[in-house]
Amino acid sequence: MAGLPKGFKRGLLFGTLFALLWGVLADRRRRGAIGEEMIEGMRVFPFLGSRVSVTLRDQQMDGIYRAVAQDVVSRATSGELLEFESGSGRLAVEIARRARDLQITAMDWSVDLVQAAEARIHASGLGVQAKVVHGDPTDIPFPDGSFDRVVSFRGFRRAGPPEKILEEIYRVLKPGGMAWLYDFRKETPEEAWNMVREKLPLLQRAIFDSVVMASWGSAYNDAQIDLYGAESPFKKVAIEPLAADMAGMQIRALTKATFQR
Repeated sequence: MAGLPKGFKRGLLFGTLFALLWGVLADRRRRGAIGEEMIEGMRVFPFLGSRVSVTLRDQQMDGIYRAVAQDVVSRATSGELLEFESGSGRLAVEIARRARDLQITAMDWSVDLVQAAEARIHASGLGVQAKVVHGDPTDIPFPDGSFDRVVSFRGFRRAGPPEKILEEIYRVLKPGGMAWLYDFRKETPEEAWNMVREKLPLLQRAIFDSVVMASWGSAYNDAQIDLYGAESPFKKVAIEPLAADMAGMQIRALTKATFQR
């Protein structure tokens, strides 16, 4: 851990202790329901909060980020792409590495995570292709018609009123532009997630409950997404499942919602 900021090392220690303690508290469902709020709530604290939450989350999300990135570049290899609720820039880097002609803007409301994303992107040698901005998806700081594509993983559900987010996405998309919003798939049965969980080490199971299972539990189902789409300026939405590798298993982990202007 040499070379890491003291605040980050301190936060990582506290985060690990939190996960260990969480692993022995209460039942899994209760842990998950409370855990997502606690981990996401930590985002407001520099180092101890947002970067610890990212460290914990990234341990579970490798296959998810790869699946989303691959899906994005299967449809978009050039043009201007906005990712909102971009966190530490992990997804932006995965997309940029796969589509070098795609210009990416990663946006997050957390100043600390904006700094973390900038560091990650520049360390990856992608600073010319990808940039990071501070911004709120309910008030996107770009003019009308700025982007060919808009992407987010979990941001549609967590970043503000869905109606307002869709209005803003519609505004900043160019005519014919598309938005791909990904989240954990509500329709995937709990038994499938349990099979993934059983393949994880004990400590990672506690994080899985508090991050993955909690997110799955609060995700929108297909009917809810369809209703938001019908009531938005887009008028309709195409919904499909997307598989991802988790703990060495292929699982229909994600829902992809496509909105076209």
